[in-house]
Amino acid sequence: MSTPNESARTLWVLSGPVVMRRKNTRCTRIGGGLRWMAPVRPGDVLHLKGEVESLIPSKTKPQGTVVMKWTMYNQHGEAVYEFTPMTIVPRRP
Repeated sequence: MSTPNESARTLWVLSGPVVMRRKNTRCTRIGGGLRWMAPVRPGDVLHLKGEVESLIPSKTKPQGTVVMKWTMYNQHGEAVYEFTPMTIVPRRP
């Protein structure tokens, strides 16, 4: 059985690639809230849904801040966790 830190690290890795799709971009995560709402068991089929909560462009730098809410659901449609990381991402020129 994994520890809470290992589980959070796994979720961090799972949710990251959606934000970092373009080549040669660097994104920096600044933390976020993680909330478990139900247990996840071996054999569960999980689905991850991401929603952009806010986009805040920097006034002085070529970057912005994205706050996303990631919710994972089990095969019964029940939310099992929510993860809300804040990420600094590059802006288009």
